[in-house]
Amino acid sequence: RFREAILENLPVPVIGISRDGIMVVANRHVRRVFPRLQNTPPGTHIREVFPTEIVDRISRVLDGDDHGTDLLPFKWNGHVVRAHIEPVKAAESVSGCILVPELLENGGSEE
Repeated sequence: RFREAILENLPVPVIGISRDGIMVVANRHVRRVFPRLQNTPPGTHIREVFPTEIVDRISRVLDGDDHGTDLLPFKWNGHVVRAHIEPVKAAESVSGCILVPELLENGGSEE
């Protein structure tokens, strides 16, 4: 519970994604900065949420083909967002990844 509380209270948006591309966790800062995700339940595949360019990059990270350390700007629901994608490893193999999106430009109300 302490680990969950830490994640929930981080001052930055954090999304946990499983090896299969399923969103398993999103902290409250994600829901505050990107209100559209308030109605996106855990278990939703990233293809249903993010643009193709980010899904492709996340997939490469999950496949172990990309280390995912750089920040990528992309358009999402009328916003310009930069995302950091970091693989999560267990026993030296990728078991998922962490996506940390940062709102760079608010394009108005979310669609």
